[in-house]
Amino acid sequence: MMKARTLAIARGEIKPRPGDPKVWFTSPESFARILSNRNRALLDVIATTHPESLQDLAAKTGRKTSNPGKRMGKLTGMHKSFRHP
Repeated sequence: MMKARTLAIARGEIKPRPGDPKVWFTSPESFARILSNRNRALLDVIATTHPESLQDLAAKTGRKTSNPGKRMGKLTGMHKSFRHP
């Protein structure tokens, strides 16, 4: 279903509506991996501290800048919305 829908959107046969899902999971296991304890902890830091950049998020979590960026990409694509210096 997901693959067919994605291809139909790419061909212009379907136009996604504003409320349509932006993230799809191929299995319950893939959903569970995304919502691991480590990823939920990262989301909690973001929600409570409102970091201004990936560098700020890395400092607040004690991780290298690339680590939170990769995790954010996997979680929601939000890494593109962070301002880079």
